[in-house]
Amino acid sequence: PYIILKIYSRDLIYSILVAVIVLAAFIGVLLMKFPVWRYFMAQPYEMSFGKETLKELAYSGALTDRRAAREVLVEAEEAFSAIGLSFEKAEDKFGRLAKYTYTSDSYPDAVKEKHKLKLYTAKYEGKSGYLWICFTQEAYDSKGKLISGAWDNLARWEIKKDGNGAWHVSSIMEAV
Repeated sequence: PYIILKIYSRDLIYSILVAVIVLAAFIGVLLMKFPVWRYFMAQPYEMSFGKETLKELAYSGALTDRRAAREVLVEAEEAFSAIGLSFEKAEDKFGRLAKYTYTSDSYPDAVKEKHKLKLYTAKYEGKSGYLWICFTQEAYDSKGKLISGAWDNLARWEIKKDGNGAWHVSSIMEAV
């Protein structure tokens, strides 16, 4: 009887362990696909975006949409990294994303910048769609002193496909 109980309890422990691992993996995948926590995290910004628009954050987007977002994110990386252009040149080069460029007009002392872009969700439908981005951006002068910064800002970028089939940001909404 002792040997049977010992084998049974070991099997029970393994079964429980496997069940816990499977449950944790299921919850992890569910939270990745439907990150409801982002919606609740963004509640303080309801006045900026509106309740219905914020609900978009509860979905991470289809894999095809997230892959398609890379084109816009590459352009955004360029815009965020640019320093010293005039605003007109930045606008010609980056369109709406020029607002994230440290231009010589607004930041003549900026010589270095650091930024992080995080894609929260993407949705592409036909020739339009949107991206939700969280970004941090800092500008420094020649002495290494911080002269401008934005940390963990939430932004919704409307996107449109141009005549050549390329995607570009057509409007930007940010939390205030």
